[in-house]
Amino acid sequence: MVLGPRDLPLRALYWTPGVSSWCQQLVQSGEVASGMLSYELQLNQAFADFVSGRPLASGLTRTEPPRNGGIWKLHTPNIRLFGWCVEPQTLVLAACEKASVLKAAGKPRYKDLAVHATVERRRLNFKDWHIGDIRSAFPAIN
Repeated sequence: MVLGPRDLPLRALYWTPGVSSWCQQLVQSGEVASGMLSYELQLNQAFADFVSGRPLASGLTRTEPPRNGGIWKLHTPNIRLFGWCVEPQTLVLAACEKASVLKAAGKPRYKDLAVHATVERRRLNFKDWHIGDIRSAFPAIN
């Protein structure tokens, strides 16, 4: 992840080995994303937006609070990343997929990735996690 000269990491972002492998395969595949930004740039921007404390409600990177199981969705125009908030300002990513795959008929669906993230959370033995709205999970940083 590349932060600008004035950006400081203000949030913690972790991911499972599966997410790391998926991201590497996507970037190395050479596949072209729809739109103006490559998959690599979208991933880099999502990670930089998150750790720098930028707002996650507008711009390229957005987040959706959990609906079931405390799983958050971080997304860019073409990529969806699923994980849980360990504590305020800390996110663990456990599942990801291209938006085009999730929007196509059949599996996987958004719910499938949320379930996968929940299973990973149990497998990794996380007993506590933060459930709340975006203001309590990722407070604005000035």
